[in-house]
Amino acid sequence: MEHDLSDTGWAYWHLEHQYPGVWFCEQHGAPLHEATVKSTGVDRFLWSLPDRRNLTLDWLQDSADAETLKKLTAMTLQLLRASRSPGWLDGAHMVPVLREAIRRHGWLTPNGNLRVGELAPSYLAWCQILRGPMELGSLPDSESEAASQIGRLLRPWRSGTHPLRVLVAVSWLFDRAESFFGAYDSLHDPSVQSPALVPPGNVPTTLLSSKNNAVKAQLVAHARAGMGVRHPADTQSRTDIVMTTDFVVNVRTGDTITLAARSVKPASELDKARTLEKQEIERRYWHVKGVDWGLVTDLDSAGCRNCAEMRSKPFCAQPHR
Repeated sequence: MEHDLSDTGWAYWHLEHQYPGVWFCEQHGAPLHEATVKSTGVDRFLWSLPDRRNLTLDWLQDSADAETLKKLTAMTLQLLRASRSPGWLDGAHMVPVLREAIRRHGWLTPNGNLRVGELAPSYLAWCQILRGPMELGSLPDSESEAASQIGRLLRPWRSGTHPLRVLVAVSWLFDRAESFFGAYDSLHDPSVQSPALVPPGNVPTTLLSSKNNAVKAQLVAHARAGMGVRHPADTQSRTDIVMTTDFVVNVRTGDTITLAARSVKPASELDKARTLEKQEIERRYWHVKGVDWGLVTDLDSAGCRNCAEMRSKPFCAQPHR
């Protein structure tokens, strides 16, 4: 306020100080005061400028870690100032970035499941040192709450997710905003060759590696984008489980080898809405990879004969996982 008074002759509200995740003045490193004037009271009709008589620092409790809140403030402002297209922090973009960061921390199994026992304590500890501002009062108080909250962020977002949840997760997983931008751009920047965007017929073998969790996470996010359906999850931990395709084979036609994926289901199962949802996730997954996908049932010229015909085709010997 003193700087504003000496520079312009009056104190005024700074736009960047109003954003969620900003509790410190970046220029002066000082905690931001909260106005006690009620937005629903009679004073809401008046023109109000900052006045120390109406400002308080009650939010800055002893349990809050000032340096951690400063880090969150700096990261929030850098993300806000980034020249990015609208929607760049939505679920379809953020889920694969967060999951890849989780993998790099060693909290993701080779099958893509969360190591909840290691992940939850770390996230809980981070949330506890952020406590202080009222807006962060909904952060988890226990490891089970921590596992639940971070689990929802790492699955497709069914509805709107508060930006504070995203900012807290980003500040937990990345030490600097530059690290986050690097991880984000490696998955989504069109100037970076992304295996998920390779044209059909030119799918590299690295795309099929079971160890390439970053690519797989991105593909699944693309596959489920806009579907509004839940991914199959473990009933106990509520973490995503790995989906599989029944047949993934190389088909040789002359000197050309192409990949084909086939799902095998009894025709009676196709009357179930949940079965169709999972088949659609599977179809979109292979479509993004540029791989021919099809559904085979027991009504397709007899299932046994289909399998016999598949065995008679000139498939390559090496399996794909």
